[in-house]
Amino acid sequence: MKRRHLESLNLSLYQILIILVLAILPSFIKTRIYRMAGARLGKGVSLAFGTIILADGFNSIEIGDYSSVRSFSIILCSEISIGDYSEIAPFVWIWGAGRLKVGNKCYIGPRSIVNLRRNDFIMGEYSGVGPSSVIYTHGQWLPYTEGWPRKYGDVVLEDHVWVPARVFISPGVRIGSRSIIGSGAVVSKDIPPGVFAAGVPAKVISEVNDFIDEIDEEELYNRVIEIVYDLFDYFDFRMDDREELDFGCVFSFIEKSFIKNVHWKIIVLKPTIKDISCIDGFSSNNNVIFFTLSDGSCELKKGFQYWFDLKNLVCSSIDNNFIRNIWFYLRETWCITCNVEGP
Repeated sequence: MKRRHLESLNLSLYQILIILVLAILPSFIKTRIYRMAGARLGKGVSLAFGTIILADGFNSIEIGDYSSVRSFSIILCSEISIGDYSEIAPFVWIWGAGRLKVGNKCYIGPRSIVNLRRNDFIMGEYSGVGPSSVIYTHGQWLPYTEGWPRKYGDVVLEDHVWVPARVFISPGVRIGSRSIIGSGAVVSKDIPPGVFAAGVPAKVISEVNDFIDEIDEEELYNRVIEIVYDLFDYFDFRMDDREELDFGCVFSFIEKSFIKNVHWKIIVLKPTIKDISCIDGFSSNNNVIFFTLSDGSCELKKGFQYWFDLKNLVCSSIDNNFIRNIWFYLRETWCITCNVEGP
């Protein structure tokens, strides 16, 4: 698309028809059409009903494994690059002649606006933008010929940046890695790495390390047990039994369905467990999900069909719909995004 179309959204009738047709298609058909047209879409990509995604050409669109664009979100820009395991939430509006470059495990929250008039918006690894935030890569209104200011510039969020709800980011701003911005802030200047900044305009308040807890093995184990209990409540599973054993905690529960009820077990292994010999009776069972917490758990996982390594943030295949739902639950409820290994 030409720059004038992208900057003003003054689209031709032909472009509007393409958009409307693509928007109403279900995800499994839409993703096939995008791939056939030249877009590079990874495994497990989801483009929900009502989404609009167009660039200079379909070959200028790249979306990584298990990334998703939710319902009624609009992305119209010169080039679109979204990494693995990232999510554009519903009702997000991104447009302009610039480029959208989103890293792996990123998130843009609902009702956010990103204006790419001529410049780029770049997100590093595991960075997030909260709901109703506004990002502009240009600032201008009053006549340039009368001396009024005019500013254009890329907006960059480096790795592990968190921008929560209702934040405004001005053109040309770079937010350093591992920094957090306070809700409702107006970020008009660069923010250094590793800080918490808030206010209007945003100023550095403290080091971000002040917000991060030190987690030892016992605390990690307790937190995962907390996650499992919340998982049962979230999915309305009925827990039949909990048993504390030498190697960890075994939860037995029932997955209800219209056809039949399926009995499952979740086993949370203690971080000290590195040998599967003590759990041989469970590893061959297809209805067992292991949560491992050990740095050296690679050998352990070879004996399991379904597992989530919550220490190193990797997991088994999520082709099983039930396992996939747990993967989404961990990501959306606890912000734990695991790399998917296997087919």
